Amino acid sequence: MRNRTQQFALVPAMLLALAACAISAPDTSLKQAIAAVLGTYTIPADGSPRYSAHTQLDELVSQRAPDVALEELVECLDDTTPSRSTYAGTAVAVGVICHEAITVLAYHEPVAADGDIAQHWAGDVMPTATPDALKAAKHAWRQVLENMTYHYL
Repeated sequence: MRNRTQQFALVPAMLLALAACAISAPDTSLKQAIAAVLGTYTIPADGSPRYSAHTQLDELVSQRAPDVALEELVECLDDTTPSRSTYAGTAVAVGVICHEAITVLAYHEPVAADGDIAQHWAGDVMPTATPDALKAAKHAWRQVLENMTYHYL
């Protein structure tokens, strides 16, 4: 009888351990999920990149609280790992797709020193972004988060 009692006493501890594993290891991080999206970039004559998989990014981003998603996306902006999305047949960096997902979720209007809308901002990312450009974008978006100068879409 004592052995059965000892066995049953372990059940709550095992359940707690399983619950802790489930909490600490989410199914898929947002970064992993968006890195796996198959999308393509085109850059028409106006120079503004167009991404084919906005709908998929929107679906993935909407599965999280906006503030959590935005934090995760800003943190992956400097990730240079190749994603499954492409531009001109070449894989773009995960950070580029993180930026694309940010544009589905939030908006920031960069302001120049003279108070007018900035023509160029380090937080904007092109599909051809270099590692340094991705780091600069991460820094710029961290400032946006810190100053809370964004709006959710």
